[in-house]
Amino acid sequence: DSNTLVFSTVYILSKYAEGVLTDDESVKSEFSPLLLSAAQYFDAAESSKDRSAHSADFLLSGASAYFFISDFGSAKVLNSKLGIRETAVGSAEYLLKLIFDYLFDHKNVFTPDQSLWGKVYRNFIACFSDTPSEKSMMHLLAEYRRQVYSDDDPYEIYCVDLLCAVIKIAFANSSWVFLPEYSNIELADWMPYLKSKNAISILWPSQQLICRAGILKGQSAVVQLPTGVGKTKSIELILRAAFLSNRAKAAVIVAPLRALCNEITVDMLKAFNTSIRIN
Repeated sequence: DSNTLVFSTVYILSKYAEGVLTDDESVKSEFSPLLLSAAQYFDAAESSKDRSAHSADFLLSGASAYFFISDFGSAKVLNSKLGIRETAVGSAEYLLKLIFDYLFDHKNVFTPDQSLWGKVYRNFIACFSDTPSEKSMMHLLAEYRRQVYSDDDPYEIYCVDLLCAVIKIAFANSSWVFLPEYSNIELADWMPYLKSKNAISILWPSQQLICRAGILKGQSAVVQLPTGVGKTKSIELILRAAFLSNRAKAAVIVAPLRALCNEITVDMLKAFNTSIRIN
């Protein structure tokens, strides 16, 4: 019965989000071991359909829990199951869905709304499609959070705390932060890519490991990764770093199956829009 675990799992997410927003390491360390169980609960509760009226709540909560433990692949899967129309326009829940859509799929919804939530969304998109300004973004986000708290809607308060924590974590994992720092290539040189529609907004854990191992700087490595952790994007980032630093002008990718070669070719064509040949 999913009812018996609703309170405790919501409490876990709320407390962890609070720890993120207050930079309280003791709170985060206390609740982080429980996040995977919370994520799996929301995932299973939505799949069981025993409370279908709360599917949107379960999906967004589960996606947030997975996001907090850097399991961006699972977070993306849960978010993809939720349609934008299943959330109330103008709510913190709706804004959280829009933020996930942009982080995972680069979906940008035109929002002329001049209310505070509309300003938050447009500012967020500007931060991740142009030179980011985390300080101004977090200031605006704090103002929006105060507004939601003043309305005294418990679910909206829960959602806005998740939203603020997700955005703060997104900045910490931003491509704008990792790529220049770990490639020894100036931000200005990365800018055309970072501003493109094919750019990744945040680096997944496997991609961060590749950065920290110095592979973007030209170090050799053997990397073993499972399915669905961002291998193809990792290949793209390694190639981009090699080309931008003038260490290479051509690349050879070897794959064991022709079907896999075709798949990689399609991905690389989308990424580079240049001549690619399959042998």
